[in-house]
Amino acid sequence: INAEYMGSSFIMAAWSTTCLLAALACAHAAAPLQSFGIGRSQIVLRADREYELLSYNVSAGSSAAITFFWITGDPIAGGPQSGVDFALWRFYIDGEQTASVGPLQSSQAALVGNADPSAPWDNEYFGKNSKFGGWHFNLMIPFAKSVRVTLQMPANIPTERAFAMVRGVENIPITVGALTLPPAARLTAAVRTSTSLPVLAFHELVNVPSGTPGLILGTMIDIVSADGGSLNSLEGCWHAYMPPSAPYPGMLLGTGAEDYPESAYYFNAGPYRGPTSGLTVMDPGHGTVPSRVSFYKLHHRDPIFFTDGLRFEWRNGDVTDPATGQKCITTGGDTIGSPGVSNVSTLVYVYTWPAEV
Repeated sequence: INAEYMGSSFIMAAWSTTCLLAALACAHAAAPLQSFGIGRSQIVLRADREYELLSYNVSAGSSAAITFFWITGDPIAGGPQSGVDFALWRFYIDGEQTASVGPLQSSQAALVGNADPSAPWDNEYFGKNSKFGGWHFNLMIPFAKSVRVTLQMPANIPTERAFAMVRGVENIPITVGALTLPPAARLTAAVRTSTSLPVLAFHELVNVPSGTPGLILGTMIDIVSADGGSLNSLEGCWHAYMPPSAPYPGMLLGTGAEDYPESAYYFNAGPYRGPTSGLTVMDPGHGTVPSRVSFYKLHHRDPIFFTDGLRFEWRNGDVTDPATGQKCITTGGDTIGSPGVSNVSTLVYVYTWPAEV
């Protein structure tokens, strides 16, 4: 492979192999695979403007995807976090004026709630390999014509020094685990917040319109609950409605909050970070001090497909059916324990594509 230096960008010459790797679909092999990217040091990020890290136009007759991005920076004085933990990424796809992916904090984009700075850890899509910053992402963000990638600090951090990289590949198949998605697949990041969510109320994570096919790639949820330390808000079940108008209870993805990320019994083994799920924050709280849990679930090995739209919900606490004692099968019944009013923040990565594909 030959590389030509262009400013801070490297444009790599195309491979012309029949099939570069087993993971690449041979149907795409006739189109040249060409890498692109940029790296910047000593960037001054500001809260009052976006810094354009990359602007890239696809070669004629090609398509492309972002495949990697990374950021690091200095620690915040007196604490373990770095300012870049809160830096906001935006990915503007094919000339759009509002980013379909972003704004996402670096930690949030890695499906980590509450900007938890713990390190090192790594999985197939995300990781953090430094005490300060060191966030990296292998998230495929496809586009057909162009992409702009920007960084910005939130309002409470006026300026921050950062180092950042972003890379991608033209004509690379879009894959989730062992699956190759349709070429027209696009990624969206659904960010939702429910403030003071009442006990037994439902928090909607994402709503994809009927008639749209796609799949869930990954989910993050951060729950802060005034439950007196009982953790009973975690009794809430997960409901996937396919199509969105499907009746309750839909498809159950967890009969309790901790079941969905492959744990049990209120996460009694403590924090973990695995290849398909993780508990990044666990504070049981007590009395008037609220509990806080943050966790993620990735679906590259456990795909959740839909063909006619999707509505995905979690309930703040739950009930049992008086007749059977079972959970998640009725909206009414006996409340389990003492769940509390909660503040809930979520992020869901979803790929969708046109129905005719």
